[in-house]
Amino acid sequence: MYNKFVTLNNIKYIDKVVIKIKQIEKFSTHKVLAEEFKKYGIETKLMGRFLVADIDGEAVYFRETRPSTDSLIGSRFAKNKQMTKKLLKEKNISVAIGKVFDRNQQKEALAYAQQLPSAVIKPLDGNKGTGVTTGITTEKEFLTAWDKCKKLSSGKILVEEQFLDGEEYRYLVIGGKFTAAHIRIPPTVVGNGVDTIEELVEKKNNEKSTNPYFAYKLIKLDKQRIASLEKRGHSLDDVLEKDKVLVIDSKGGLSTGGDSVDMTDKIHHSFKEIAEKAARALPGIDVVGVDILAKDHLKPATKDNYIILEVNTQPGIGGHIHPSYGESRNVAKDIVEYVIKKIRLMKEL
Repeated sequence: MYNKFVTLNNIKYIDKVVIKIKQIEKFSTHKVLAEEFKKYGIETKLMGRFLVADIDGEAVYFRETRPSTDSLIGSRFAKNKQMTKKLLKEKNISVAIGKVFDRNQQKEALAYAQQLPSAVIKPLDGNKGTGVTTGITTEKEFLTAWDKCKKLSSGKILVEEQFLDGEEYRYLVIGGKFTAAHIRIPPTVVGNGVDTIEELVEKKNNEKSTNPYFAYKLIKLDKQRIASLEKRGHSLDDVLEKDKVLVIDSKGGLSTGGDSVDMTDKIHHSFKEIAEKAARALPGIDVVGVDILAKDHLKPATKDNYIILEVNTQPGIGGHIHPSYGESRNVAKDIVEYVIKKIRLMKEL
C-alpha cells in the first residue's frame, strides 16, 4: 500500500488524514528561482520574505514570482477587480457579468444575486481565490458568502453571474508571452471496486507525497467535506465502484488536495492569445497568471464560450514545474531569463 517514499515510520494519522513527518523537501518558489539564477552565475540571497538577485550590480527583489521590475500602477490595477474588468473589456476580452456593492448594501446585493441563475461572490480586493464562493442559488448561501467576504476583507464586494459548464485553466504569461497552462482539478478519487472512499483518499495522498509541490497539499477529510459526501449519499466506508470518479470537494483548489494537469501543448492557440492580451492589459506586469473558464479550451475561442476569472500578479508556479500529470515545465527558468534580459536591456538605454 505504501510506496518507497512513505513508510509506517514516517507517517501518522490525525483524524484519519495522512500527515507527512519526514519526506521530500517542501517546494519553494524562491529556491527554484535561485537555482536558475545560479546557472547564470548570478548570486542571490534571502532577505525576510524576499529573494534578492544581483544582476550586474542591480538588485532585483522577488516576492515569490513577482519581481520588483513590475509597475506599481499595474499592480494596483490588478488588486482592484472592478478596474481589471474594465481594462479587459476595453480590450474586447470576455468577463463575467456583475456589480460591485458596498458592505452595507447587502439587501441590494441579494436582490441582484436572485436575478442570476447562479452567483459568485468575492471580495473586490481579494486574490488567489480568497473569500470566493461559487454556485450561490439560495438566500442562505448568499448570506453565508456575504459574511465570509466581510470577515476576510474590509473593502467592497463583487457579485457576478456564474459561468456554467466550463473548465478552469491557469495560463502563465511571462513578459507578455504565453509560457504554460494547466487545468486545476478539485480533490478527486477514482474507484477500483475494492477500496473504500477513505482508503482511496489515503492512497491518493500517498501518491501526492512523492510530488515536491503537492506533498504538503494533501486531501483532508474535514467535517465539511464529510458532510458534503454524506449529503450526496456517500459514506467514507463505501466501496467506490471501478472507474467511478468522485469529487471530494468541488470548490477545493491545488492547496487543498487538488491536482494540476499540464495542457500547454493541447490548448487552442486562440486561448493563448487571449491570455497574452489579458496580461498586457495590466501595464508593466512581467509575470501573470490568467485564469480562464471556458467550455472547451481545445477549440477556438469565441466571445460567448469563455470568461476571464482573474488576473494574478503573483502566480504560483509549482503546479507547472511539478504537475500531478503531464509534462513538467521549467517556468522558473523562463522567469529568470526574462528578468535578466529586461535588466540588461534597461542598462543599455
